[in-house]
Amino acid sequence: MLRSEVMGVASKVMPKGRIQETDLYITQFYAINKIREGGAASVINGSTADTIVYILAQDDALTAREIYHRTKKLGSSISYKGLYSALQELVGRGIIRKEERQYLLDIMWIRNLKRFIIQTEKTRLQKVPVDLLMACDLNGGAYSKTFDNLRAVDESITDVVVKNIDKIFCANVKHLWWILFHSGKLIDENLFSAVHKKTFTICQSNTPVDQWCASIRTELNMPTLCGVKCGDDANVYACGDYVIMFTYPLAILNQVGKHFASHGELIGPDQRCKLATFLSKILQAKYDITISVVKNHAVAESVRENVLRYF
Repeated sequence: MLRSEVMGVASKVMPKGRIQETDLYITQFYAINKIREGGAASVINGSTADTIVYILAQDDALTAREIYHRTKKLGSSISYKGLYSALQELVGRGIIRKEERQYLLDIMWIRNLKRFIIQTEKTRLQKVPVDLLMACDLNGGAYSKTFDNLRAVDESITDVVVKNIDKIFCANVKHLWWILFHSGKLIDENLFSAVHKKTFTICQSNTPVDQWCASIRTELNMPTLCGVKCGDDANVYACGDYVIMFTYPLAILNQVGKHFASHGELIGPDQRCKLATFLSKILQAKYDITISVVKNHAVAESVRENVLRYF
């Protein structure tokens, strides 16, 4: 994340009257990240403030002398006078507090830092393609987002598949059309070799187009079965402990159902091209489509079992 992005978020979540502390606040934010990612070795070359925060994150309370000795063990060349000065500055800024002779991290600063990190992650998610599973974790195990077109929905689902190729991905969908866009080069061909062995799909519809798509998917070792009357019109996916669900707008279902049913059993190259053109328009049409994601092992396992029992 760029420092400018972090600065923008910090200015919104810092307590009123303390915006001037943003720069140091961000320094501590990166210190905490260093603790999480690299441990002690990662703060040796950091600032004195980074080192102090790291040390106090390991113990409830320490005297200045004890902190000084810990910095030496970490390889710091800071003098005792320099360390003491840094401690006073951190106390003045509310990062740490002093109780008698001991220093400790301020609980209010920790809570503000938590808010800061969560808000930063959420802001970041708004600027890049949504990682549905990450967003679900950041929101306590339940997340929903409304997209304004079906292409964004399909891209988000595909993103989950690509990022979780080590997990079984089960899907209960209304229609199949993913394979059509492979022919049109709209989906990376490498995706097939990455996920085909662990993707299982049941399709509620049984039109000639759905059957053709299912046969191609099955040939690529992505087992797919059409005509499974299971559930309502919702599309439901299970990946790990997560369940993803959305429903197509009725206007889309009517158009796609009618168009798919109009084709014969033999789907040639010309028909595939026309289908892809038709679906491209559907994907880009403006409709509000809400995806819901929940993290629940029992529910995800139930969805998986419901799909896998057909294979």
